[in-house]
Amino acid sequence: DCVEFNAMYPNCSVDRPHLVGDGSCINRVVTQGGDVLEGFNTKECGWDGGDCIEFNGLYPNCNVNYPSWIGDDTCNDEDGEYNTRECGWDGGDCIHLNDKTVMHPDCTVGDLSYVGDGTCHSKIYVQNGDTKVFKGYNTKQCGWDGGDCIKFNAKYPNCSVDRPYNIGDGHCDNRIVVGVITSSSPEGQLSYEETLTGYNTAECEWDGGDCLEFNEKYPDCNVNYPYRIGDDFCHGGIYNSEKCGWDGGDCTEFNERYPDCRASSPSDIGNGSCDEDYNNIQCGWDGGDCIHVGYPDCHVGDPSYIGNGFCGSSYNTEACGWDGGDCEVFNKNYPECSVSNPSRIGNGRCDGDDYNTEECGWDGGDCAVASYPDCNVDEPSLIGDGECDGEPYYTEECGWDGGDCIAINGKYPDCVVGSPSRIGDGECNGGAYNFEECGWDGGDCIEFNEKYPDCKVDNPSSIGDGECDGEQYNNEGCGWDGGDCLVPGFPACHVDKPSNIGSGVCSFGAYNSEACGWDGGDCLAFNVRYPDCHSGGDCASFNASFPGCKVPNPDRIGSGVCSGGVYNSRECGWDG
Repeated sequence: DCVEFNAMYPNCSVDRPHLVGDGSCINRVVTQGGDVLEGFNTKECGWDGGDCIEFNGLYPNCNVNYPSWIGDDTCNDEDGEYNTRECGWDGGDCIHLNDKTVMHPDCTVGDLSYVGDGTCHSKIYVQNGDTKVFKGYNTKQCGWDGGDCIKFNAKYPNCSVDRPYNIGDGHCDNRIVVGVITSSSPEGQLSYEETLTGYNTAECEWDGGDCLEFNEKYPDCNVNYPYRIGDDFCHGGIYNSEKCGWDGGDCTEFNERYPDCRASSPSDIGNGSCDEDYNNIQCGWDGGDCIHVGYPDCHVGDPSYIGNGFCGSSYNTEACGWDGGDCEVFNKNYPECSVSNPSRIGNGRCDGDDYNTEECGWDGGDCAVASYPDCNVDEPSLIGDGECDGEPYYTEECGWDGGDCIAINGKYPDCVVGSPSRIGDGECNGGAYNFEECGWDGGDCIEFNEKYPDCKVDNPSSIGDGECDGEQYNNEGCGWDGGDCLVPGFPACHVDKPSNIGSGVCSFGAYNSEACGWDGGDCLAFNVRYPDCHSGGDCASFNASFPGCKVPNPDRIGSGVCSGGVYNSRECGWDG
């Protein structure tokens, strides 16, 4: 009776051979002696004649006497063998009784209540450097969503989607083309390869079969929402393309009417509202929404502005009836005036710039200055306000700022500055103010000039203000910025940032010199390593250590501070 059995399973030793391959997975147990498996569910017995193959795929490390108890809707927790991570917490039967924080201590998700709730939740691949890692509930750390995703993973081991429960739900979900980084060059150039991701992929068996019919009909149509194809609504973009069957035929009528109109939202064409993006001949002037009844050749952004009582420049054309008559008076009074907003002409406020011209009647009179007909300025209110303003107010045509500048003009007739009121205000102003024509800033700069006769700077008040301003201030003529740039202990050290001296970080150039005490001692260690890399040396010793390192400040390499950028490179030894 056992001849056929022995031929099939020559090394299978069980007490009831007739149970092998009977359709029910029988036990697999570990002997007391160690790792040797004994029973029906062994390699020698063909994994119980194939009955246990599915079980082993789901629970490869679950060794129990009665596999049929796993997932039988009863929590078998008496001996503790079934309610284990390896056995999927008894195939999920015991999850409701277990403490999830104990079951999954390494599971870091937003809400543990989803773990083991009976629905398989997300498994998402995230790029982490050169590798991909799992994120979400369907991970080893979360017990494959508390066992809810074990069957899903067995069926779709390489399917990575955010909603596994959508697979095979009768609804064809998305297939999206994305660019995946495949390589990168030393210069940082990235190479991409297009790949399909989403539900409608081979890994997800074409959304569990839901997309088979769609793919057969539109094999090259890669859209986010396949169910929109042929839903009796014309969608734009890639949906309205030949490979998507012109949105499954939904856009046929639209395309016949507007064959050259590339609209992202065809439903907006002719919806009663003028959309500027579609206001062109290809889209029929937005399906007629942008055509004014009285002016069929007037194509503007908003036809409702025609004849609204305000003259608009883009509407001020013959085709638009000179803005429906709104610009007739303007055109009569100022035929050569070209401004963006004609309604601002003569509105009681001087708008300056293009409005304040002779062609525009000096902004329709808004910029005219009483008593000074030849004075054209953008802010007439400054004329005669009691404060002397510079040009163009400080001119004979404007009555020397309506008299505000007469005193200064009488005293310094050849002084031309931006703000005459700053002359003699008690503060020494540099530049054009500190010249003989302006009385050395009305006398404010006399003391400064006596102390620093060769110091010509824009802001004399910065000299000796306690902060080293460097550059034009940090020279002998300006007393090294009035002493602000002197380095205590190093009188011959003249640098723009004295605070760098002795800061603990080796600075380059003039800082790393004998006059500056080798940056206050900060560069001593660097100089010992590379003795020819300071004070104009050729840095031969440095180049020997880092032959490919080309940086502006070699002494930052190995200074104790990570400099980043080009310093943090293989050639520069990752900044030494």
